[in-house]
Order: sequence, then C-alpha cells, then structure tokens
Amino acid sequence: MKRSCVVFLFLLLLSCAFAAFETKDWGWESSIEPDGNAAGFVRLPLPPWVFDTSEPDLRDLRILDGAGNLVQHLIHRGRDRSEERIEWSDVRMINTSFKSGKSVCAVLDFGGTTEKNRLKIETTGENFRRRILIEGGPDSVSWERIADDLYIFDITQEGRHIQADVLRFPINNFRYMRLTLHLMPDDPARIEILSVKAALCKVLKEEWTEQPMGKTAVYHDEKNKETILEWDMGFRNTPVAAAKLSVDDPHFYRGYVLEGRNSLKTQIRRKTETGWDQNEKDTPWTPIRQGVLYRVLDGRKISESLEIENIPEAFRYFRIRIFDRDNPPLALKPDRTTVFCRNVSLIFKWEKDVRYRLIGGNPAAALPHFDLGQSVANLAEKELSLVHARDSSPIAHAPVPVPWTERYKILIWVALILAVGTVAGLLVSSLRSLKTPPNS
Repeated sequence: MKRSCVVFLFLLLLSCAFAAFETKDWGWESSIEPDGNAAGFVRLPLPPWVFDTSEPDLRDLRILDGAGNLVQHLIHRGRDRSEERIEWSDVRMINTSFKSGKSVCAVLDFGGTTEKNRLKIETTGENFRRRILIEGGPDSVSWERIADDLYIFDITQEGRHIQADVLRFPINNFRYMRLTLHLMPDDPARIEILSVKAALCKVLKEEWTEQPMGKTAVYHDEKNKETILEWDMGFRNTPVAAAKLSVDDPHFYRGYVLEGRNSLKTQIRRKTETGWDQNEKDTPWTPIRQGVLYRVLDGRKISESLEIENIPEAFRYFRIRIFDRDNPPLALKPDRTTVFCRNVSLIFKWEKDVRYRLIGGNPAAALPHFDLGQSVANLAEKELSLVHARDSSPIAHAPVPVPWTERYKILIWVALILAVGTVAGLLVSSLRSLKTPPNS
C-alpha cells in the first residue's frame, strides 16, 4: 500500500513537472520556421521588433514546442571586440633616460620571450598628446622598429578626465622593448613614465551587421561648447555594437561622451489636491561610455581614431557629445557615419516534425536558468542551421470567468431581502409573544 502511494505521488509530480508552460502572463507569440530541413541545434537570429517588444536583457523570451512545453535555449549576443580575452600584467622597466625638453626613454624587460600586442602606459602630466616609438629586440642592445605612429592622450577639463593610454601594435615575442615618448611643445622639460602594463589581446572577428541610422541631427551647443550628433535606430533596446564617424576636419583630437535612451518623453504621475495628475517630460540621457576622437598629422603620416566600440548598453536613441572647448565645431557627416549592431540569436535543439514558437512580452518574467551553455561545449561558436521568427501576434488568453457573485447578483439580493424579512418577522413574532400575558 505504501509503495503504491509513493509511486502515485512520483507520477503526479512528474506529470506536473512536464505540464504545458503557462502563457497567461506573456503578451505575444511568433511561429518559428526553418530554412530547409533543420535538425539538431539551430540558431534563431532575433529581428529588431523582438528587442522592441521584450525586456532589455531578453529575460522574458521563451521557446515552446507544439505541445506547449518549455524548450531550453541559449542567448548568444554576437561576438564583439569588447569580448577580448585580455589580462594586464606589470612590466619591469630598466635603463630609463631622458633628453630635456625632447623625449623620455625606457627599456622594458619581459623576463623571456613573451607574446604581446597591447601596452598601457601611465605618465605624469595632464592635457597632453604624446607620440611614442616602440622598438623590440632579443637583447637590450640591438633594436628593431615595431611602431612609430602611436599616441597617448589626456584631456582634463571642468571636472572631466579622459585618457587614451593603450597602444596597439602587431604581435611580437621580443624579450626587450624600448619606448621613446616624444614631448610636445607645451610639455614640461621632463616627464616620468610611472608604470607600463602589457597584454596579449586576441581579437576574434566580430559578429556585426551594418544598420541604417534612421533620423539623424547634428548641431552645436554654444553654451557648453559641444558638437552633438543624435540618431534614431527605430526600435527600443537595439544592440548597437559600434559606430564609425565621418569627419571632414584635417586634424583634431577631442574627448566625447556617448549617451542613450529608449524614449523621447516619460509620463510622470503625481498626486494633487484634486486627485492624480499626469505630466510629460523629456526622458533623461544615460551615459554609456567616453573616449577620445582624433586625427593627428605628423609629417606625412596620419593617425586617427574615429570608431566608438565596445558599446555595452542597448537603446533606441543615441547621442554623441564632442567637447570642442575653444575649437570650432567638428564637421561631422552623418550621411557617411556607419553603425553596426550585434547579431543576437537564440540557440536551441530542433526535433524533427515538431513545431516551435517564440513568446515574449512579460515584464515580470525572471531570467530562465538553463544549463545548455555549460552542458554543450562551445555551442555558440559552431556553424548551425538557421531558423526564423515570423511576425508576432497577441497570445489569445481564455477570458477570466466572472465570479458567481457577479453573475447572480440580483438573485443574491432577492435572497438577502427574503432572509432579512424572514428574520425580521421572527423577531417581531417573538416580541409579541413576550408582551402577551399568560392565561390565568
């Protein structure tokens, strides 16, 4: 008997665990169609409308099979140059020297043949632009030129402090490297190299797609001395990865701040003496990242950095504020500016002869915890068949049944009146019997 009860309870729990997924709190659904004969793990690229109708982190997306059961999935947000596997390590400096008013030199000893392609340099001073020559060699005597058109920058103004202190160069394994920092005319006679860090950064090919910028606007803020570029991606939470600006000015170097927001206006409700009042105000901009844009002429050589990469947050509207200070506004060309978006996709296992659908639109949903990414190694890096989400449609929810107290409201009132009348009659009858004197 006890064994039968245990088996019954186990089957009951098992049936509950594999019951159809409840969709009453989800807003939309979209059928998923394969390209040809899909089998095994497949990739579902997310179209722009999915970002617009889902939560920013996509935590409300679910994949269901034909029976309504939940299907495990993995969110792949597209390989990005921000996903560089890079670990900085301190480098020992030896034989530091300087030429007053001209340059400072330092030899780096890596302790052995070490591959590297990044250096991060910390120096004294602020508001500078310094050209750097990098050389390498197997000993500290003979040198081969690695790069001679690299720059580090520092812009400090009105509480803002922006640095570009990372040098990029081809991979090498020299044990020794020699740095020569050329001083600018407004530098002090001597500067110090405070520290140097090195790293090997493996940049994988990015998974980006070029996207149109939509509506753009360029204007100059004379009060704050800023050149501003704004653009609209057309959909909320668009996963922009990078932007490459086009500037006609022959030479410049200026700090910038990139900002974003998902709406132009925000509804604000406040309580007043006469009730609730609703007002509308401009949605504030959210800072995303900052850096330096530059085009530097050094003799016949031109060094420039016009790309804004590693954009970590997704928005619909973007704004770049470029700090002109006392310089003329930059000649930005929005029609030649390029925006790249991450190729975000869902990866799941496709079973033959099974229909699948994607659902979303639930702000209260929590991020699902699937072990697909851990149980199948390097799943996101594999070449997978593609499937596609069709246009969405609202999920048809069963109407909420009206409570019986609402359905039989009149009958309940009649019953209450009759009950009250009956009780009242009994009370009156009882009172009259109390007042009647007993028979003598």
